[in-house]
Amino acid sequence: MSWCGPVSQPDIIAEVADFFVRFDRVDWALAVGLFENMLKLSVRVDQLGGHSGEVLRAVVDGLGSAGGHDKRAGGAIPLADTRPETIDAMLSTVLHRLLNKLSIDEKQGHRLLEASPVIDAP
Repeated sequence: MSWCGPVSQPDIIAEVADFFVRFDRVDWALAVGLFENMLKLSVRVDQLGGHSGEVLRAVVDGLGSAGGHDKRAGGAIPLADTRPETIDAMLSTVLHRLLNKLSIDEKQGHRLLEASPVIDAP
């Protein structure tokens, strides 16, 4: 999962997901960003048969909307407010739901990057 922060256009989020799914040992990539009071989500899967659209719909069920295909999916979760604690809580919910849906133990994963600089998007 990658947090893109506030973005000037939602395509940036999809590009981040496209980038990270190419990493070695990455089967699923979820990128999330804030655009117009909504969390925009983009999922990429590295192989056919991932059913990313179905998985993302289940993850955002009751929170927002999503759709997609086998290897690519997108979604949106409207936010009542964009305070950092609201966003953090929603990101945690989305991450836990995704890991649960994919039957992945959250202790199994590891960070690809321990820290990275914040780069303002144009």
